[in-house]
Amino acid sequence: MDLSQPLPVLAETIGKILKDAPIYRQGNKIVTVTARGKVERMTPERFTQWIKSYMTFTLPSQDPIAVEIAVKEMCRSTLILPS
Repeated sequence: MDLSQPLPVLAETIGKILKDAPIYRQGNKIVTVTARGKVERMTPERFTQWIKSYMTFTLPSQDPIAVEIAVKEMCRSTLILPS
């Protein structure tokens, strides 16, 4: 996924890719459910690693450090919940 796209485009694409993933809203939290049925809270830090099992990310520069920073920022922005 090209991280140089606008955030609304990224969020929509991520939503489509993850539509069948075991990630849910539980009240004001985002959670995942493991294969064993364990519910785990999703944090922006955890989301950064978790999402990489579903997709890969790129930037036009292909600088690995810039990609990692952009992934973390995108994950923080994507996982913001309304109050």
